[in-house]
Amino acid sequence: MGISEEVRARRLGGTRVSAQRIFTDRVSQAEAFAGKLEELRQLRTAHPDVSLDLTAPRRNVLAFYGDGGIGKTSLSRELERRFLAGSQRRQAVRIDFSEPTARDPELFVLHLRSGLAPLKHFPAFDTGLALYWARQNPGVPLTDFVTHQSSLGTAAQRQRFARELSEFTQGIVDGAGLVVGGASRAARFAWRQIQNSLVVRDLRKNCPFFEACATEEDTEQLRLHLPLLLAWDLMRLQASGDADVAIFLDTFEHVPNQRRSARLADLEDSIVRSAFFLPTTLFVVTSRRRLDWAADTRAPSLEFSGPAVWPGLADGPASDQHRVGMLSAEDSRDYLEHCLCDDAGAPVIPEELRDQVARLSEGMPLYLDVACNHYMALLGRGQTPEVGDFAGGLPQVVMRLMEDLDDPQSDLLRAAALLRVFDRGTLRVAVPSLRSSAIEQFLDRSFVLQREDDVFSIHELLQTSVRLQDSFTANPWSADEWAEVAARLVAHWSALFEDPDSRLWRDRRTQALAFWQLTGLYATLGTTVPHLAYIIMQVQLRGVWATIDAGRDQPAALLTDHGRSLLTLLDGMMERQIGDLQHTVELLAPFEGPTPLPAEENLRRLALYYLGETYDLRGGGDAAATFEAIAAEHDDRLAHEALIALAHSRSRDGDNAAALAIARQFDPEIRDGELRYRLHELFGHIWWCAGHFDRAAHHFAITKQTAEEQDSPLLLALARRHLALVQCWSSPALVLADIEEIEQLNRDLGLHPGIAQCQMSRATALVGQASLATIDELLDDAAHTFTAAGYLDDAIGPVAVGVFAAAASGDLTLANTRKEALFQQAEGRRVRHWLAAADIWTLGADPHGRVTWPEGADVSVAAWAAPLTARRP
Repeated sequence: MGISEEVRARRLGGTRVSAQRIFTDRVSQAEAFAGKLEELRQLRTAHPDVSLDLTAPRRNVLAFYGDGGIGKTSLSRELERRFLAGSQRRQAVRIDFSEPTARDPELFVLHLRSGLAPLKHFPAFDTGLALYWARQNPGVPLTDFVTHQSSLGTAAQRQRFARELSEFTQGIVDGAGLVVGGASRAARFAWRQIQNSLVVRDLRKNCPFFEACATEEDTEQLRLHLPLLLAWDLMRLQASGDADVAIFLDTFEHVPNQRRSARLADLEDSIVRSAFFLPTTLFVVTSRRRLDWAADTRAPSLEFSGPAVWPGLADGPASDQHRVGMLSAEDSRDYLEHCLCDDAGAPVIPEELRDQVARLSEGMPLYLDVACNHYMALLGRGQTPEVGDFAGGLPQVVMRLMEDLDDPQSDLLRAAALLRVFDRGTLRVAVPSLRSSAIEQFLDRSFVLQREDDVFSIHELLQTSVRLQDSFTANPWSADEWAEVAARLVAHWSALFEDPDSRLWRDRRTQALAFWQLTGLYATLGTTVPHLAYIIMQVQLRGVWATIDAGRDQPAALLTDHGRSLLTLLDGMMERQIGDLQHTVELLAPFEGPTPLPAEENLRRLALYYLGETYDLRGGGDAAATFEAIAAEHDDRLAHEALIALAHSRSRDGDNAAALAIARQFDPEIRDGELRYRLHELFGHIWWCAGHFDRAAHHFAITKQTAEEQDSPLLLALARRHLALVQCWSSPALVLADIEEIEQLNRDLGLHPGIAQCQMSRATALVGQASLATIDELLDDAAHTFTAAGYLDDAIGPVAVGVFAAAASGDLTLANTRKEALFQQAEGRRVRHWLAAADIWTLGADPHGRVTWPEGADVSVAAWAAPLTARRP
């Protein structure tokens, strides 16, 4: 039983925990916050082990929602300030989802843990995290990753967090060279090696969820349940000394974005699970929309949903969701009274004008803030501000503010409007002619929000208003000036993407911001980004899907037609990643045909590449023609990828001669290590299907060498299992000597297809040495592993090997019976080489011509027949 099944089972039975709860009616936000903290303290006192009760309803989420610009972020920050000022035994975690990198599910979990680092000692979570990381990110030391993630705090905080993780895991496996300690071999931190250490034995004994999490084969499920281990650690810490924990999730409207198909295991589901698993931790959510977690309709996309789970999020007088409306007239006047004061502390804005501006603001804090800046500018010019200076809505006031600012300050405001999040360096790139003093003056302005670690932003409404209103100001930027600034930013971010050693490839925040920036400049300004298609492909090949997802979140009011096409391409890529092939085709098919969606040529080719991949998997289109169109008259990386995909497609259709002809278009000594690996993997697959096992082994040996040169455990696991897959036919003794180690490496990395291939290779190598019953048992295991992982074409392989095993035993009747079953199961599958091999083993020939053999039918028939001759008694 996996951890998800165990959690569900526990929710269906057991004793429901009850506790005296403090409900809040229509009270102020600060009182609601204080009341909820007290409620959770009482819950911890009355039921210290409530985290273990997965049947109890959760009341630990406090939500504030309302329109943009009304001060929700300010409210969230003020509540955090008051919370931390209340006691030394309090710890807060803040995540702002307006920042693109905040939508990375892995970083979300690390945010939770790093934010609680001062509390120390999280053995269950840290062990689970190390197990997860070793399998999910082989070859990437966790300490190195944490140290480079600027979103996890200051450099000192990150180094301290990384050191704690390293020291803890080194203690579990003394001197074993852990992934978190700097080694690159993921398999060195694996369950089989740590399960009997002292710390782990204690966790297995006392933490009820630990072993189910630690042995979970699905790494995604393990990640989703890491907060369950964090809750147990926190429960033990609070038992020894009470501590309040609050997690502030700001601008939450960016999480359930309309461009994202809500599904189980996505970011929102991860967050909801975290809140559920941490019932004594207060989650404070600020958003433009109400949370709908209590709606039964969310059951398909949230593991924990409905009014029984989240009674406080349901409608009603006791709801823990509070609408944050506009400020009252009294509060608006109070704001204006105190925002500008003279040396004696007296308000600068006259009372009568305060009353008028408060009325015009209609209670919008952002309007009041911009109005105060406008007031100061008028005074600076020697003018007496009048009520007419503040008439109109927010856009008009923003326009006046832009006119108020001197040229350096207005230029910086315009540059900031192009950026989601920025630092001093990015502003210098955008406007390089300005002095540092001008940048510092701009960063000191009240409408610039300072985040952690010298990172800044301006409100999204202000961003959009500046860009929409600039042309109406007295001294706007020309189209050329906007283009020049955008071009400088494109050159800056593109150079980082093109440098394999840049910090962008180590720091996901930098990468997400750069990717968001490039897609945004293309999508909203029409800026030329010369290598955008290549950048998108590089991010995808590195598997950082959260970065691609972040790029889709662009201001709809500013999108161009080409920009909408780009976001459609990114939407299609994300749907392809989560396995919704039908929706992928619906999104990407409009990029082909006589009137395709408007897009830059290489972006259109990229869309066709993913469309061709999808056609190749599900049918319904001409994958070969799509790949050929991408490669036609091009000699770039995208053309190379399309040709390799086309060759694999031809081979799966049984046309190995055509596949080999395509592969031979490449230089086998190509210097690009990644492409070299994929090319020789292709050669190996083609020759294996043709029965040329020694030639296939030669190419897979090159992939093994390439993986070792790149120090990649993942590629090494792939190469070694592929090598075993061909040598089990020609050199069974070699395979039997190494297969246990190869299979264990694939198990340590959670590679289910690799595990199944190893099981099948072991069975094949044992033909002629072990009983048919033993071999059949291994083949059944392999078929089950393939099928459970969704690799249905690959699941035909063990069935075909069963035909070979029966024929090698001398039982031709059984071999023919199994062949008939093979042909039935293979109906509609692209496994022609197995069908041809089965005919060769039972008939001694390939009478149906299902496969085109690279060196002729006679050579391949002899090649597939040779192992049968060698294994017969």
